[in-house]
Amino acid sequence: MTFMKGFEGWVEARPGERFFYLNEGYVILGKVVERVSGVSYEDFVRKSILEPLGMKRSYFRREEVEGDPEVAVGYVIDRDGRHVKSRFPYGVTADGGLLSNPLDMARYIVMLLNRGVYNGVELLSPRMVELAESIHTRLPYESMVADGYGYGLMVKEDFLGRKLVGHGGSVLTYTAYFNSM
Repeated sequence: MTFMKGFEGWVEARPGERFFYLNEGYVILGKVVERVSGVSYEDFVRKSILEPLGMKRSYFRREEVEGDPEVAVGYVIDRDGRHVKSRFPYGVTADGGLLSNPLDMARYIVMLLNRGVYNGVELLSPRMVELAESIHTRLPYESMVADGYGYGLMVKEDFLGRKLVGHGGSVLTYTAYFNSM
């Protein structure tokens, strides 16, 4: 209830008018991808992104994760100081349900740095990468690492004289963040 207090003043805005990061927006985007492509969000991402980039150790499903003997395990410390294995909330999809690793994520970042191309295969047009890395709405707060938000990416226009682009996320004890300049 505290979160929703005063919602009338911020819930509606024209595109680019106001920044408000909301995971549910990515859930809706995932449903749009399913409707347009005719396949599940996970299958679309697998065929369009993971396979062309060779991201063989990035997973959506529990059985995939459990089948990898070298997958990282998250832990929490309980009230008695014991390390207890954390459990990933499987079933999360477009808003953070992909578990990956540094080597696979590096492939994705190389594709962005190469303006949408990885190993000679174009996954995104240079124009789409440019749009993703361009500010479409400004942040309502001051940040050292971002002035605004592009298409799925945080953007700092002048970070030590260069553009800084990145994104992060976390689900329970699993977290990731990348930046590129």
